[in-house]
Amino acid sequence: LGRLLGRLAWYVARRERRKALANIAIAFPEWTEAKRRATIRAMFRHMGMSLFEIAWLPNLVAERGEKTTLFEGAEEVMAQIDAGRGVVIFTAHCGNWEWLACGTGLWGRPTSVLQRERDQPEMNRYITELRAHAGGLKPPGPNSAGEFGAGSRRDSSNSVPPMRGGWSADR
Repeated sequence: LGRLLGRLAWYVARRERRKALANIAIAFPEWTEAKRRATIRAMFRHMGMSLFEIAWLPNLVAERGEKTTLFEGAEEVMAQIDAGRGVVIFTAHCGNWEWLACGTGLWGRPTSVLQRERDQPEMNRYITELRAHAGGLKPPGPNSAGEFGAGSRRDSSNSVPPMRGGWSADR
């Protein structure tokens, strides 16, 4: 259903499609028009899937988490948190990183997220409640940098979703 929603959005959300095509042309001028269009179509399908995942996330509980969620390389991150060392995780701005915040919350490790507020206040409220439901911390408020920095000094993880690329490091 999510992929279908994304395919439909490709045709309906013309302004967003044009904006995405313009941005990818700037980022990858060496790509052919066909490759850029295929990439953006795939992005729309992925966005549809992510929307369905976010809508389903309130159903994620610890007992079901092992059946629905695979975190590769999470053992080292969890070991650092369990040792009392804060962890900062930089994630690429793709994929469903809300699942990361919920998954670590269900494992009993609080997570805070440094992010730009969305343009939709209701979506901000939904995401905040979703993270709290899973046991993660609410997103940082007006003093984002200070709250975020404090999270990296205690038994928790922080997630920073940049636009491109990423890396993780412990303190």
